[in-house]
Amino acid sequence: MVAPDASDRFLSRNRMAGLTAILVFPLSEIAALTNFLPLVMPPGQVLAISLAAAIAMWQGRAAPGRAAPGRALPGRAVLGGAVWPACAWLAVSGGLILHLAVSRAGWAATLNQFAPMFAVLGAFMVLSRLLTRHGRAWRKALSCILCASCLFVGAIIAWSILDAAVIFLPLVYDPVLYRIDAMLGLGAAYRLGDLLNANQAFRHFILILYKYNLVFAIPALFSEVFYARKAAAELTLQLLISSFLVFPLFCLMPALDPLFFFGGQFPDHLPAAQSLPAHLVPTTVGVVRNTMPSLHAAWAILIWLALADSPLWHRLLGLIFLAATLIATLGFGEHYAVDWVAALPLVLLVRGICCASLPLASALRQSCVMTGILLLAFWVVAVRGAPVTLEFTWAIRALALLSVALPFAIENTLAVAERRPGRLGRDAVAARAE
Repeated sequence: MVAPDASDRFLSRNRMAGLTAILVFPLSEIAALTNFLPLVMPPGQVLAISLAAAIAMWQGRAAPGRAAPGRALPGRAVLGGAVWPACAWLAVSGGLILHLAVSRAGWAATLNQFAPMFAVLGAFMVLSRLLTRHGRAWRKALSCILCASCLFVGAIIAWSILDAAVIFLPLVYDPVLYRIDAMLGLGAAYRLGDLLNANQAFRHFILILYKYNLVFAIPALFSEVFYARKAAAELTLQLLISSFLVFPLFCLMPALDPLFFFGGQFPDHLPAAQSLPAHLVPTTVGVVRNTMPSLHAAWAILIWLALADSPLWHRLLGLIFLAATLIATLGFGEHYAVDWVAALPLVLLVRGICCASLPLASALRQSCVMTGILLLAFWVVAVRGAPVTLEFTWAIRALALLSVALPFAIENTLAVAERRPGRLGRDAVAARAE
């Protein structure tokens, strides 16, 4: 019997990202057309990406495999019979979206909105036919293109959800986060703003990397695909899932950021931490509450981890992108320093959820998930419990230390385990036996 190669596992993982898109994107569009969420993309564009994901899933399901007769490829094993239910869901949700769009804007406007859908689908099908003839490497590239488009739409949807939640979050924890920064000795990080203001060329360079971080994630995605020595490339799925995992955390710990909260006082005239209240404060600033933990930090760290097996110059570029994100988030006043500390447990949680090299039953993968959840839960208690929790300086410092040390230690163990030859097969057999 010839075992399926890493291409099969990779495509299987990307099909999971496609399935996520198929389930979530039409739901978000229905919510937008019924005025529960702001409409940020025309219905046809969202459906086009969802249908492209369905086509890619179908092609992967029907693609000639390498398994022995009677043995399912990993894509089928992971997805089971998900392709047909996904197509049925798209047919039902697409019909409902069409009905809502016509009721809202009329037939003429709706047809104009849906025109891009046919163009995108046609281009995707032509590209698919051209690339899949050239072997598995090109199938990987096509899958990357699809997942990148899913990632962009997912980020837009996540942003629209955050924007809609602003009216329900009139109170913010900015003073609490600022005091925690001072408690941890991280207040000096805001002086990175002086570095950016001193050199305009450097400022613009950092700003471009920060504002277009999703664009710079695409080369990292391709690099992971062609160089990773683990069972499957997971970066796109990690970025997509993390975009939605942070939403409840943003709602539980709503905050603006130093720039919006302090205004003109940032970064040169920031007040003393002890002069601020140690509790929620009201605000009339209508910006999204997307501060704690830092999603930008989590993405930059995930991108850097994904390049572990890539050539040295790829890893250096990933490190530059990570450093640029750190400088931008703190120097532009987009995040508090503690947001970076809380991003590490989020990264660990996402790594545990998306790891394809180890079965769900493995102790290491479960430790990633549980440690990430527990550390994030402790941060929620620490922030929401202020001012009482701020009286225990030692506990806050211990939580910050654990939030850095535990993810680093567990991630190192996970990185070795998921690249160990034969580990996937042995663990899978052990999990089935249990």
